Amino acid sequence: MTTEPGAQSTVLGLLLIVAGTAVLVPIVGALQKVMVAIVMIGSGLRFSLTGLSEMTSSPVAGTAAGAAGLVLAFLALYTALALELEDSKGYSVLPLFRHGDASLATRHDIGDQTKGSARETGVRAEL
Repeated sequence: MTTEPGAQSTVLGLLLIVAGTAVLVPIVGALQKVMVAIVMIGSGLRFSLTGLSEMTSSPVAGTAAGAAGLVLAFLALYTALALELEDSKGYSVLPLFRHGDASLATRHDIGDQTKGSARETGVRAEL
């Protein structure tokens, strides 16, 4: 690399903003899992703010990116802990605010969770 350490890069800033936008695409599938969606939105925001900071050299954007990173770290740790506790205990310990079909994952009735799976792509009567 030929740039000085700590130098701003417009190209890197643009890449981070595009990555921040791309991270938002999978949210469509996670809308019923509120905490997971919030972490994904936070990731996109953090990428975009860091990209903005790179492109503008603004200390305000850099500070906002750092603050967003701290909030994102807390939310991601909480969500990971809640999912891990749920997996190890077999029931919800910390709330993840699921709704709709996603709330079925915490029920013990396997019939509710597999309802309609016979019509899923890749499920065949014979091979």
